[in-house]
Amino acid sequence: MTMRKIAAHRLETPTGVIHLGVVVIREGIVEDCFPFSGEMPFTEWLGGTIVVRPDDNGVLRAFQDGIMLE
Repeated sequence: MTMRKIAAHRLETPTGVIHLGVVVIREGIVEDCFPFSGEMPFTEWLGGTIVVRPDDNGVLRAFQDGIMLE
């Protein structure tokens, strides 16, 4: 299974906004979102804003500039 940890300046989640946050994505599904708390190994920095929202089936997905992150 492919897992990505992606950091951004801003995460917009269904429960609020996280400034300097990390989103964990496995196989296109968001597993976790949390504030960035220092250097984390194997974390990509994309910058900008990532929007986390449920798809039509209620599964959380992450998007940057309208493109789904996988």
